[in-house]
Amino acid sequence: MCFYFFTAVPKKPSNTVPKIRFLSLDEFASIPKYMKGRLGYDNVNTSIQEFNAALEARYAFLAKGFQAMASMALKKRYKEMKSNETRDTRGVFFVVADDLKNSETLKSEASRRVIFTILRHFQLIREIRGPLSLVRYAAVV
Repeated sequence: MCFYFFTAVPKKPSNTVPKIRFLSLDEFASIPKYMKGRLGYDNVNTSIQEFNAALEARYAFLAKGFQAMASMALKKRYKEMKSNETRDTRGVFFVVADDLKNSETLKSEASRRVIFTILRHFQLIREIRGPLSLVRYAAVV
C-alpha cells in the first residue's frame, strides 16, 4: 500500500512592479476644478505613463544588485536608492523626486504637486513621509 502526500508549494512572491491605471474621461470630469486648474486629460495620463516608467526604471536598476554595478557612480546611486527604503516601505513600490527628474511633466515641484493631488484623490498613489523631509510616492495596488 502506497501513500502519496501532496503538500502545497507556497507561491513565490511576485516581483513585478505594479502600474498605475490611467484615468477615464468620466473620472477626469469628476475632478474638482480647484484640483486640476489648467491641466488637461492628456497631460494627466502622460504623467501617469511617466510615473509608471520611473517606477519600472527604479526597480529594474535595483534588481541588478550591488555587485552587478560596474562603476563607482552606479554603486553610489544604488546605495542612495537603498537608503530611501525604511520599515514603512517594505513591500511597497515607490519613487522619490530624484527618480522623476528625467520626466517632462513631473520634473518641477509645482506640476508634480498638482498631478499627485489628483492621483491621491483617486487613491492611485499615496505619500510616505520619512526623515529629512523625504517624500516617497507609492503606487497603491
